[in-house]
Amino acid sequence: MEAIYQALGVEQGDLSVRAIHFEHWGRRLVFACRYRAGDQAGDFTMTFEDCRELRWRVYVHAEPQPEAAIADFKPGRDRHRSPAHLLTDYFGLSLVYGSLEIRSDGDAVSGA
Repeated sequence: MEAIYQALGVEQGDLSVRAIHFEHWGRRLVFACRYRAGDQAGDFTMTFEDCRELRWRVYVHAEPQPEAAIADFKPGRDRHRSPAHLLTDYFGLSLVYGSLEIRSDGDAVSGA
C-alpha cells in the first residue's frame, strides 16, 4: 500500500474503496476511494487502463458496508508485465493492466 501513500503524499492511515466503475466492458476500471491519515482525509481514484485479465473473489463472511477497507495493495507492473493485487475485507482482485493512475482531488498525482 506504500505506493498509494507515496502517490497521494500522505502519511500511512486507513484506505477504503467506496465504488467501482467498470467501463468499456472491463478494459477500464475506476476505483473511487477514500483515505484517512492523521488529520488528513480525502477522496481519490485509482484508474486501471487497458485491463486484459481480471480475477475476482468475493468474501461473503459479513454483510457489506458502504466502504470496503483496503487491507493490502501491490501495484504489479504496467504494460501487462505482472498483475496488480488489491485485497479488501469484502473482495480480492488480481488484474493485468496497461497503465495505472492515482488521482487526488481531481489532480493526477501518480502514474505507474
